[in-house]
Amino acid sequence: NLDFYQYYRSHSTLYDEYYFVRGKSDLRLCTDSAQFDKDPNFSTGYDYKVAKIIANEMLRIYLNKRLVKLETNTQVEDNLQKCLKYPFRFTGKKVFLIELGYSLVSSGDINNGNVEIKEMMNFLGTVFQVELGDYYAAYIAMKERKKDRTAYLSRLQDSLVKRMDEDDSK
Repeated sequence: NLDFYQYYRSHSTLYDEYYFVRGKSDLRLCTDSAQFDKDPNFSTGYDYKVAKIIANEMLRIYLNKRLVKLETNTQVEDNLQKCLKYPFRFTGKKVFLIELGYSLVSSGDINNGNVEIKEMMNFLGTVFQVELGDYYAAYIAMKERKKDRTAYLSRLQDSLVKRMDEDDSK
């Protein structure tokens, strides 16, 4: 079995006519195959072995992917718990956080633009421990603003520029 496995994994074709052509049973060294493999009109005896090797390889790949996913989910949970242990709460108006969320999604800078508004709002709500409620209605209200449709972003920009100016004057 090990010899055949090594032969198969080597991608050699030297003995293929003996392993895989019906009627060439002189290399039928392994007899641990299923009953249907013993019919020389149906199988060479090694067909099933190759199928098992391929199936086991596919199973290995699948299980490795599942392990990576489990490890990733565990890391995400750990990171979420770390985030929640910090006492950061958004204390501004909910509409400000909603405006920030829509801005982040609209920028395309989160997950290369592959994020939905709902995901972003759930994330911000969880991290900042705020129930954002009907964020779409808040977005409609932002669109209807007459003076400054992105008032909170303007305020953030002004606050940052002011801080930089104060640091420069020290």
